[in-house]
Amino acid sequence: MGGRDHFFTAGLITWDFRRLGDGEGDWGSKLFSLPAIKNMTALVVEASPWHLNDVAIPFPTAFHPASDEAVFVWQDKVRRLDRPWLFSFAGAGRPGSARSIRGELIAQCRASSVCSLMECADGPKNKCGSAASYMKIFQSSTFCLQPQGDSYTRKSAFDSMLAGCIPVFFHPGTAYVQYTWHLPKNHADYSVYISEHDPSSKLDTMKDAFDVTMDAIVGKVTKLRRDIVEGRGEEEKLEIYSWKYPLLREGQKVEDPHEWDPLFAFA
Repeated sequence: MGGRDHFFTAGLITWDFRRLGDGEGDWGSKLFSLPAIKNMTALVVEASPWHLNDVAIPFPTAFHPASDEAVFVWQDKVRRLDRPWLFSFAGAGRPGSARSIRGELIAQCRASSVCSLMECADGPKNKCGSAASYMKIFQSSTFCLQPQGDSYTRKSAFDSMLAGCIPVFFHPGTAYVQYTWHLPKNHADYSVYISEHDPSSKLDTMKDAFDVTMDAIVGKVTKLRRDIVEGRGEEEKLEIYSWKYPLLREGQKVEDPHEWDPLFAFA
């Protein structure tokens, strides 16, 4: 099967394994470009929108429930929390990035009486390394701003969901085209989208991200093997539309226009 029934998992983003050049300033490796690896399914915390075998799995959080009851207790707690802040942001600016909107969000948050800001910076006063600190700000906010980080995704997005804070995304690559095995297809069910161009425990009945991922990868390999045994060829898919396939609804074709096409145009 040429490696198609194998998978690779790492707590890193796909770009750490897709180095394009060989310059001293380039980081990561070319692992995912090697012939022996290319057909494997890659389970990483951030997937490439343009590679079919990449699958994003959620960032781990500091919440490790030992039972279903622990999940229910936590859910009840966050539903009852008093949230004095309308919105919040925890993070650092990206002054060296022309495409980052973080600086604008920080400026607007500073100027607002309804926004709570936790700026991350080097030094002893930096609170962003403490899960208790950023969970406190998320638990006291109704909406949590989640602009892109150094790449599309942010661990903070899952911390905010865990805290019961509604994530506000500014690019579909931060969550919507990433965690298609784990999050609802209708992103309006759990989040707000504003285009950035406009400023070892065991759960009995609940499934965690690992369970969902394993169910999906086993299902993927099982279908692949069944198709081969039954003589059905593998469906031809275009790599450039990898991000779009999981979002297609019944009757839709990958060539049909989508509002996010310009955001993932492969230059």
